[in-house]
Amino acid sequence: SIADYKVAPFFLAMEHPGLQEATKVKCPERIMQFNKDFADACKSSGMLLSAGGWAVKEMMDSKTKPGEVLTGKGFEGAAQAVDDAAPTGKCELYGLTGSMNVMGPALVVAATGCGELKPTMLDALKTDDYLKVNPFGQMPALKDGDYCLAESGALLRYLAESYAPDLYPEDAQKRGFIDWAIDRFVSVGTTDARTCIYPILGYAAAPEDQEAAGKKCTKNMEEFAAVFLKGKFIGGDVLSIADYKVAPFFYCYGHEVVKEKSKVECPERIVQFNKDFADACKSSSIIHSCEGTSVKEVLDAKTSPGEVKAASGFTGAAEAVSSSDKTGKCELYGLTGSMNVMGPALVVAATGCGELKPTMLDALKTDDYLKVNPFGQMPALKDGDYCLAESGALLRYLAESYAPDLYPEDAQKRGFIDWAIDRFVSVGTTDARTCIYPILGYAAAPEDQEAAGKKCTKNMEEFAAVFLKGKFIGGGVLSI
Repeated sequence: SIADYKVAPFFLAMEHPGLQEATKVKCPERIMQFNKDFADACKSSGMLLSAGGWAVKEMMDSKTKPGEVLTGKGFEGAAQAVDDAAPTGKCELYGLTGSMNVMGPALVVAATGCGELKPTMLDALKTDDYLKVNPFGQMPALKDGDYCLAESGALLRYLAESYAPDLYPEDAQKRGFIDWAIDRFVSVGTTDARTCIYPILGYAAAPEDQEAAGKKCTKNMEEFAAVFLKGKFIGGDVLSIADYKVAPFFYCYGHEVVKEKSKVECPERIVQFNKDFADACKSSSIIHSCEGTSVKEVLDAKTSPGEVKAASGFTGAAEAVSSSDKTGKCELYGLTGSMNVMGPALVVAATGCGELKPTMLDALKTDDYLKVNPFGQMPALKDGDYCLAESGALLRYLAESYAPDLYPEDAQKRGFIDWAIDRFVSVGTTDARTCIYPILGYAAAPEDQEAAGKKCTKNMEEFAAVFLKGKFIGGGVLSI
């Protein structure tokens, strides 16, 4: 599935003996099995080993002493697939309304009437009953009959595909834009929340330079709005799951206490969005009132009750994502030495739907490249006139457009794949920063490399225990 393509470049790097020696990572046997199976099943996997000096293995070899990879024997057990079951319409969503990550799915559940929120305190997350729903012991999580799922983005996609299809249109290009918005928000918005919302709520320590963090957060919102809020909502004049994802966070940034304590200036366009979302989402009242546990009430409790900055709402013409014909001649921009590029690159090469355009770092800020990805990062993709960025969004678009077997239509199988991707991003991004990027010169080594290596090893073991019960993620065949 697409989840396999997402994790494979990172897992191959983790197996390299030079990395293990330098970063104290011990690649689990199950991950080595996966690497061997992926190399056998993916006909373009040779790009991970050899690409004119730019492959993941070649770059590892150049930074450490050359070493062997793909040394595992492969998976020999029975392939366990995700069982199909009909949605029940009686979902149980576990979490708290004071959590922004919980609130996106909670708003959809409340608006559609497809279930109910089960308030879940922090001490309940490690109980045996809860760990049967989410083995990672975090919120939010969802139970729909016997089917269990976690991670906010995966929950939003599952709820939309099962109960609210209008929130996630079938058109691949419209979906791609929605996915891009979600992934972009997660890539920068998670850090902004940690520095500008969570310290107020007591979830994290304040950054050393709050003024700088507030300015960065403000700038990120301005840039997000410039790309994704050209219309009333993300992608047009009707709500999508991307709007549900960002709304609880944007609401917080409009609160006076966040401006006062975190030095965030909520942009006018975001203030307009907050007003429009409140008017369009019939369940939006639970953001500001829920028996003392709503986002607004929790923020109010940290200071004297504050107003949320008000605006008149969006008055421009709603600018929707226009669909164009898929060309089969995609241009993927990036470098083979980047693990985030390699997932989409492997799919492009395996399907023959385009080609990789090697893109050096100094090209990312040129006018031509910024027309493809206004954020000036890799990877990015161009399919005719259609442009898209963020690795997860690219994988989903490529699968829906050119390789549907990598991302099955069944909502529960997709949900499991999405959960795997989102879980990997939530912990794997940090592991890559501490255990891969320092070797490649992309980041400084952590203060305690031993601890970082052990944490990375533990995260891989936990990932494999949940998602690699079969040969690949979700069964016996590859996914994104």
